[in-house]
Amino acid sequence: MLAWYAHVAPSSQLAVDIFEGEWSGALPPEVGATAGAMYLYADPRINFFIERAGGVTDRSVLELGPLEAGHTYMLEQAGAHVTAIEANSHAFLKCLIVKELVPLTRARFLFGDFLPYLETTTERVDLLVASGVLYHAPDPVRLLRAMARVSDSIGLWTHHFDAATMASNQYFDRLFDPPFTVEAAGRQCTMHRRNYLESLEFAGFCGGPEDSAVWMELDDILAVLGEAGFDDVEVSYNDLAHPYGACALFHIKRLTMAR
Repeated sequence: MLAWYAHVAPSSQLAVDIFEGEWSGALPPEVGATAGAMYLYADPRINFFIERAGGVTDRSVLELGPLEAGHTYMLEQAGAHVTAIEANSHAFLKCLIVKELVPLTRARFLFGDFLPYLETTTERVDLLVASGVLYHAPDPVRLLRAMARVSDSIGLWTHHFDAATMASNQYFDRLFDPPFTVEAAGRQCTMHRRNYLESLEFAGFCGGPEDSAVWMELDDILAVLGEAGFDDVEVSYNDLAHPYGACALFHIKRLTMAR
């Protein structure tokens, strides 16, 4: 189709505008192009993970769900060698655009579902970064266990279900089904199915691969990771007032490294 062709000289903005209206994050200033609004390339959450991991210079990092490579950019700037896995085809292609425009030279992007990768790979990494992915998982317990296979150091930011927070905001009533329980980590973990509803119609949708996901409660998340041997936890914050649901930022590691 002729509409697929450009008729002006190459520019950063021209490449970004292939996905006009779909960008969530702004781009680093050196790119010289306008995209989304969130400054994910200067995110204090990633700084927390890097500091807590003792730095990432010349270390291997596996990033789950890079979205538009903003966090990848920060990890590479800090000296890491990054492998980032993205299942959303448009997000993956946006990552490749950012890789070329910055450029990123120590990061590679893989297109596909990171869950089967985590469950089958024999590779291990110095740090696993999972920012904004757990609450999009259809089976978060399975995902946590898979994450625990590949690293002794995990940086995690996620929404979680907090009953008091949800009860105080009617916005959440229509989103969540009645809770159910699963047995994990020697306890009955309470699970909460969250439906995406009209969010699926947004051109820049960046949720999970299905029309719903399952949220866990924070204590259950920590219990599953504890069962996997993670015994050193630093919670940077647990924000119960976030407009889209309670969220926590933490780094967790095994003091006795897995072999």
